[in-house]
Amino acid sequence: MRQRHTTGILITMVLLAGLAAGCFESGTDPETGVGRMQVSLIDAPGDYDAVNVEIIEVRVHEDVADSLSGWHSVAVDTTVLNLLDYTGGNFAVLADSTLPAGRYTQVRLMLGEGNTVVVDGEAHDLDVPSGGQSGLKLNHPFDIVDGETYAVTLDFDADRSVHRTGNGQYKLRPVIRLIVDALGGSIVGVAEPVEARALVAAIAGVDTVFAYADTLDGSFAFPMMTAGSYDLLFSATAGSYLDSTLTGVAVVAGQETDVGTVALEAD
Repeated sequence: MRQRHTTGILITMVLLAGLAAGCFESGTDPETGVGRMQVSLIDAPGDYDAVNVEIIEVRVHEDVADSLSGWHSVAVDTTVLNLLDYTGGNFAVLADSTLPAGRYTQVRLMLGEGNTVVVDGEAHDLDVPSGGQSGLKLNHPFDIVDGETYAVTLDFDADRSVHRTGNGQYKLRPVIRLIVDALGGSIVGVAEPVEARALVAAIAGVDTVFAYADTLDGSFAFPMMTAGSYDLLFSATAGSYLDSTLTGVAVVAGQETDVGTVALEAD
């Protein structure tokens, strides 16, 4: 496996086990109206054959004093997703539901027990501490406005989330960036030669997001990035090529930034 990079996260949600969720009652005045919430998922590339996560429910929490009340379920269909299917611009819709208008403080993913990681063709159980009991908690204050849609994307980093213990077991300690879709943009381009199988790192401060160039045409994409300025570092994972860097790549909300073709020079 390639060496993993250890970095911070811009809008980081290193998921922590929270208090067990109780009843799903609303503290919002129904006369304030109803809005809509959409939750999507994408993933960074990883050095595994598959990372399968069973999501059984998506919950959100209202801004109420009692942490055991004010919960709403925005998705209850059990689904098993291979996180590595959602790289390079592909995404999964986890939830699309109406909610009472008001202030919310948290998104929580409830996981089942059917979580596995596939390494060199062999499937291993993937333990998620407290994933089903208290869920994976993302502290994220947001407002649901009457008649409007609030859309967020969860950028799951499978490569930095899966850990192998000393006794050979695998555990999932999820690392996720949560991005408000209306505030995000994208970066696309091509890395040549294709034979270099470039790994592209988008760097902003202490935050780094990765993408692999396509093995057929060299194209790469960062589909959901927080608006700002990024440096792109291109490194070959095959053959012998020099690294290349593009600095000051601007990401604008709601727009696609095309950096064109970047050619890696032979070393």
